Amino acid sequence: MDFVPNEPTAGYQKLQIGDLEAIIISDGWVGFDPSIYGTNAPEGAVQQVMEANSLPSQMVASTANILLLRHDGKTALVDTGWGQFAMPDSPSYAGRLLPTLQALDVTAESVDRVIMTHFHPDHIGGLAQDGKATFPNAQVLFPKVEMDFLDRGPTGSPLDPFIELANSKLDVVKDTDQLQLYDHEDILMPGVQAVAAPGHTPGHFALLMNGDGHRLMHLVDIAHHFLVSLKYPTFQMAFDSMPDVAVETRQTMLSLVAEQKMQVLGYHFPFPGVGYIAKDGEGFRFLPTT
Repeated sequence: MDFVPNEPTAGYQKLQIGDLEAIIISDGWVGFDPSIYGTNAPEGAVQQVMEANSLPSQMVASTANILLLRHDGKTALVDTGWGQFAMPDSPSYAGRLLPTLQALDVTAESVDRVIMTHFHPDHIGGLAQDGKATFPNAQVLFPKVEMDFLDRGPTGSPLDPFIELANSKLDVVKDTDQLQLYDHEDILMPGVQAVAAPGHTPGHFALLMNGDGHRLMHLVDIAHHFLVSLKYPTFQMAFDSMPDVAVETRQTMLSLVAEQKMQVLGYHFPFPGVGYIAKDGEGFRFLPTT
């Protein structure tokens, strides 16, 4: 099946989690070869899965669902999208965060907190622009394990350009009182707890949101594709720093949210990316909710 791209307009959807007002913002999408979702899979296996489910098999539009959270007069963002960064040789209609914030009457100056889940460009790209902090008044929360990894600099891997980009974005806030490091189970704001989910990167984090008995697990990049990553959780993803650890984390976390019937948000699931995970044979399936 061929893929026909469309430029996205500003898009958002509201969700209430107890006292937390959540707004899911679409940052747009970037196109990838579907084979990135199964680097250890038999040749052509991922494309066959896509075709069998009437999905594009030559290119996948990888979306980015950014969370805006409001609580007690404070405004926070979870990740910042692609910003001005563009993946080489990949069609891109991303970087929609700021126009959508404008549509919501949210100024960059009014953002009080930016919670970063890991260092990849589709999450950290919008943190700074032209050497200046995009959100000048925001406290930036960043995983300590991730910072320790970045401080070691390039590793000689294909991910080195991502490391260099992340360090350039963080340099803007690193030596200021804006930057705060966090760790597993830390409370990042009322109703939001950090959950260590290593593998995709060494310090990758998920977020557990809890309010009035309503729990939502933001999976972030535990599972990249709503179909392939769930149906075949042992398939490794091209951008995983530690593929075996990422598979273990994915299986553990998907089992947890399925067993506890916990609502989830997938950063790269089709917008708005909210739903539930159900066990399905040896894998899982995503049940979207509106």
